[in-house]
Amino acid sequence: SSYPDFIDFRNQADSLESLAAYEQTVRNLSDDLGAERLRGFYVTGNYFDVLGIKAVVGRTLQASDDTPSEAQPIVISYGLWQRRFSSDQNVIGQPLKLNSKIYTLVGVVEPSFRGLRLGLPPEFWLPMSADPSYASGARGDRGIELVGRLKPNVSVAQAQSELTTIAARLAEAYPQSNLGTLDRPNEP
Repeated sequence: SSYPDFIDFRNQADSLESLAAYEQTVRNLSDDLGAERLRGFYVTGNYFDVLGIKAVVGRTLQASDDTPSEAQPIVISYGLWQRRFSSDQNVIGQPLKLNSKIYTLVGVVEPSFRGLRLGLPPEFWLPMSADPSYASGARGDRGIELVGRLKPNVSVAQAQSELTTIAARLAEAYPQSNLGTLDRPNEP
């Protein structure tokens, strides 16, 4: 999806309790221990709530993190917390430098969470608001993925039908960027 389409899906999908967006990124962590290349994700503030993922230390990202701020938060994996921070409970509020930008460490996710993609698990999550290109993104920029939580008593088939209808409306409203998006396979 594109970020503008995500906003439309989120605002129009009545069958979903909530809808979150995410996109993979790679950043370099640098601190007193040296530099390390890490795989992570830009996510919307409700990402962890949609997935039911909790923090074991601090908090996960939340809806208020969708607004750009000077002290951008970062959530890290349990493995990164063990490896780079020796499982120190006092890391919350500490600065973390990725690609020369400073983030504020707000939480560590539960050890069982390995992300939504196959392969190596992510080691950090940043709010999409940390990258202004999302808010100004074009409809044709289809780099983000979506994940949603169904409302009670709504079937996957009902939600898929509704999302297909919304996609058709978007294709009609924005033919230059959205024409042909219905031809792509969707996973429930």
